[in-house]
Amino acid sequence: MLSVLGISVYRGGDILAYTFLLPILGMIINVANTFGFDSVEMATLTTSLVHSGLITVSSVVFRDVMQKIASKLSSRHR
Repeated sequence: MLSVLGISVYRGGDILAYTFLLPILGMIINVANTFGFDSVEMATLTTSLVHSGLITVSSVVFRDVMQKIASKLSSRHR
């Protein structure tokens, strides 16, 4: 059950991390049209990438911890 919980949180975190990348799509189109960033776009880009990375890292750590706990508990019951 803990392993399933870890995988579910990981997948939910992955979806959430991608939602922080959505604002970047508009910036990529704007950069392709104007060939440059302004300061607001750069701040949004940096913030979106940092949030996405933090969510991804935390969900991976949570998944790994849950899997380790589940494997220790299952080996203990054998």
